[in-house]
Parts: sequence; C-alpha cells; structure tokens
Amino acid sequence: KRRVDVLLHKLYGFHSDETETGTGLKHQTDAFRVTGQAAERLLEDCQIMVRGADGLMRLSEGVDPYLVKDDGAARRYLAGAFIAAGSLNVPSGGTGYHLEFCVGQEALARGLRGLGARFEISLKQAIRRGKNVVYLKDSGQISDFLALVGASGAALDLNDLAARKSLNNRVNRRTNCEEANIDRLVDAAARQTESVRKLEARGLLSGLPENLRVLAAARLRYPELGMAELGALMKPPLTKSGVNHRFEKLIAAAEKIQVTIKSDM
Repeated sequence: KRRVDVLLHKLYGFHSDETETGTGLKHQTDAFRVTGQAAERLLEDCQIMVRGADGLMRLSEGVDPYLVKDDGAARRYLAGAFIAAGSLNVPSGGTGYHLEFCVGQEALARGLRGLGARFEISLKQAIRRGKNVVYLKDSGQISDFLALVGASGAALDLNDLAARKSLNNRVNRRTNCEEANIDRLVDAAARQTESVRKLEARGLLSGLPENLRVLAAARLRYPELGMAELGALMKPPLTKSGVNHRFEKLIAAAEKIQVTIKSDM
C-alpha cells in the first residue's frame, strides 16, 4: 500500500487524501481507488484505455507495442499480467502443474502468447466458460516463466519439487523392476525344483549325465539361489546361459515323464 502511494505521488503528484482506500479484488486487504481525470490519465498511460480519432476513450485491445518495446519492459508486462490475471497450481504430489492467465479479450490472449514466444516459452490457449485462458502445464516451462518475471524463489522451489518427484519415480521404477525380477527368479526356481523332484521320485536322476545330476543336486540344496549363483558353484563355473541350458534339459526330461504317465493311463 505504501509503495503504491509513493509511486502515485511521484508520477502524478497525487496526495493520499486525493485517493480512496478500500477492499481490493482477490481478497486484497487494501486498494487505491483513483477517480476522475486522475484515473483517466493513469489508464491512458498504462494503455489500458486509448483515445480514438474522435477523442473518446476506449478499452485498448491486445498488448500495446509501446509497453513491451524492449525485453525488460516485456518481462515487467508479463509479471504485471500474471499478478492481475494469473494463477499457479502445484499439487503436493508433484504432478498436474498448471500456470494460467484468464483474460477476456482474445487479442490480449494472443499478445501474451506472443510475449512468451519472445522468451521461448510456449504458452497454449483455450476457451473456458467464455474466457480466454493462456496456460502452461510443463514444469520446466513454468519454472522458466517464474524466473523470467522475477519470481526466482518460486522457480527454485518448483525445480526442487520436480527433481524430487523425478527421483521418486526412478526409485519406484527400480523397485518394481527388482520385484518383478525376484518373482521371475522364484517362479523359475520352483519349476526347476519341481522337475528335479519328479525325476528323483521316478529314480531317473541316476541315469542322467553327471553335469545334469550335479546341477540338480545343487538346486535341491540351494532352492533360493539364482542361476548365476548356481553357475558359480559348478566346477568349472558355468555362465547363467549355461545353467539355463542344462535346466531346460532337466525340465524336458521331467515333462517326458508326465507324457509317459498320461499315455499309460
């Protein structure tokens, strides 16, 4: 409130008793209300209203080039527009980022998108309940916008949130992958053990080659080991692929027993 009062006095010579104070928009606790010729001068200088050829004042359309003639002015314009008509939503879960401007004029929406493009920020545009909405959903672009308009602290907070969310996602993916691998190992070990026990029950292990008998015995003794660990126990050691190849032979032999039993029935 004090800063606005100082600026009005410095730029226009208004004194505090020449403006009215009251409740502002969007739950602001204080606002300055400027009326009469003073308000006309202020609106015209801000290019909110322009004087036509007939001398009458009209609402300006779009973004006046005078107000954004250089990059510094363009950044300040975007900052002011965001304060006046913008909002930012960052859910606690770190997804669903959404920054938007809600404006009445389609020309103003296009102008805001043009200013964003000047700084390589790709604002999108849509219509919602008769209003033109210019928005961003990408967290990186939102962070760039916040930094552009001087909200560096908010940009850093958003980057930190996005980084933590990305890390959590990577950890979750790795955990899920490890769990899936464990499930596959357990299923494979159970199938291998079942095949070895079938062969053992029929008294057929002794008739198999020694390399298969040794591997079958290791599986029964170490049901929790993966194929790479079992391979390391062999003499000479076997690769995971080599262990898998020998187990395929054991499983095939056990399945042959099952086929024989069904044939006898």
